Order: sequence, then C-alpha cells, then structure tokens
Amino acid sequence: MRALSDYTGDDKDYCHEWVVHRLAPKEYIDPTTGETFMGREKTSEMTSGEFAELCIKAQELCEKLGLQRISPEDYWESLEK
Repeated sequence: MRALSDYTGDDKDYCHEWVVHRLAPKEYIDPTTGETFMGREKTSEMTSGEFAELCIKAQELCEKLGLQRISPEDYWESLEK
C-alpha cells in the first residue's frame, strides 16, 4: 500500500480500504428486506486464498500504474515504520 499511497498522495489506510472495496467486493443480503448490496470483507476475515487473490490483484493494479513491485519483506518492514 505504501507505493500506492505515495502515488496517490492518500494515506496507507485509505488506500487499503479502497483496494479491498474495489478489488474484493462482497455481496451481502439484508436479512430484513432481502435486498442485496455490495460491501467489503475485512482482510482479517478472508481465507488465505481470498487474501492471496487480493494481493495479486493489487500487484496487477500497481503494475498497470507503473509502480514498483514491493517484496513481502519490504511490505512487512513498512508496517514497522
């Protein structure tokens, strides 16, 4: 998210929310009305497969924007800052 944050000028948390909402939308059903709506799932509640798919989509987005690919080591290091 740091590369996307640097690119857009938005903070990392906003970029995280945007990426999850746009790249991993989830359909929900209102139990009282039966109406469906789109939302997003917390990444902490995703399966490892769903999270891996989200990471691939995020990397593809960064590549389309010409942003440098970030290694997992760099990602974890960025969280410590």
